[in-house]
Amino acid sequence: IIKSSSSSTPYTAAWYNRPENAEDPWISLQAHDSCLQPKSYCILYGENSSRGKPHVHAKNGHGGANVYVRDPVQAADCAASIDGGGWALVRHTASSGSWGPWNDNLEGTATHGSPGSRTGGDYWTIPWDSSTKSQYLFALGDCSQWLIADKNSVVGAYGYSQRRIIKSSSSSTPYTAAWYNRPENAEDPWISLQAHDSCLQPKSYCILYGENSSRGKPHVHAKNGHGGANVYVRDP
Repeated sequence: IIKSSSSSTPYTAAWYNRPENAEDPWISLQAHDSCLQPKSYCILYGENSSRGKPHVHAKNGHGGANVYVRDPVQAADCAASIDGGGWALVRHTASSGSWGPWNDNLEGTATHGSPGSRTGGDYWTIPWDSSTKSQYLFALGDCSQWLIADKNSVVGAYGYSQRRIIKSSSSSTPYTAAWYNRPENAEDPWISLQAHDSCLQPKSYCILYGENSSRGKPHVHAKNGHGGANVYVRDP
């Protein structure tokens, strides 16, 4: 056990996972048998509708029992602390070179590469259902710059238009910034922390998203200096 509610350092505990026993695996905070003793009930998982009183005592007295999983690499993702977390990383633009080769206007239809690091040198994206994910988080790989926007601010055709940003690394309250998403321009949408044009100025580079392998130096400067750029989605 890597750590638990009773220990911040690794330790071991005796569990069961016998193929011939449908109720297994039994997962417990301490050795299985000791977790069946009164005042020491600590069974955290079983299967197959097993209902022995000592086995269900802990879960029945504490709101049930849950199973969670995570990728330990992504678990360290700085985005987990942004606005309460709950973000799913769906797209990563490499920490050098151009913007990603996809051109789906952030509709979530493109597939490229294999999901991996949030700060690495690879380009990858996975599909997402834009009809169910209503918020986007755009962040540099080190989260030094980020912004949250509703889907309606991000998706759809618009010229140099003021788009609403819910909050960002520079503001805890909503504001607007002028972005581009022109159907005839394959490199769009351009998503930026402030107005697009102001984010192209030296010492103010703040472009957080572009497409179609666009590589203009002012457009890639921020991402290439901060571990790439990422797109996250969630249904708040």
